Amino acid sequence: MMKLLVIKGSIIESGKSGSKLMSDKFVEFYKQKNPDHEIIELDLNQEKTASISLSEKNFATFWKDIESEKYINLLKSVDKVLFSTSMINFNYSAPVKNFIDAISVANVTFSYKYSKKGDAKGLLDHLKVQILTSQGAPADWYPFGLFTENLEGYWKFLGAKVVPSIKLTGTKVAPFSELTVDEKVDSIIENIKKAASEF
Repeated sequence: MMKLLVIKGSIIESGKSGSKLMSDKFVEFYKQKNPDHEIIELDLNQEKTASISLSEKNFATFWKDIESEKYINLLKSVDKVLFSTSMINFNYSAPVKNFIDAISVANVTFSYKYSKKGDAKGLLDHLKVQILTSQGAPADWYPFGLFTENLEGYWKFLGAKVVPSIKLTGTKVAPFSELTVDEKVDSIIENIKKAASEF
């Protein structure tokens, strides 16, 4: 059976988060086309990724403390990943960063062995990944805050096939800021629907 892992990384509460609502809508459309697929949900706010960050103090025990093996085994057991997060201070959230650190294990999810200089071989090359992001600023306001592109590059580094991301941008700038979260997501709903039907 085909398995889809839905990972939510936004720290904005449900009902106010554009990326969480985008994810919910995507899953709704995805289920319509793939009713027999298994869907597994992972809210990083409810995981150890919400409270354990890699530092000098825990470098020796971080991967064990955060249960790295559990997340890596989960990724190895599914076929597709739907990954969503909102911009927080020009980047993805801390739980997302902690999750990335948790699953970044040499010779487990990537390897430099037998690769060209400066290159790596991703070991999660069975995965297909769809990324959904939202941010308050318009897309071109902060070139240094290209967190969506950063996530795309990261999943590609792990060997995944990354399909074009969907971004909801400018949510805190007028006149978009006057809309409800539902109305903001509705503005790109056809993009979400199309992506879900093709994923």
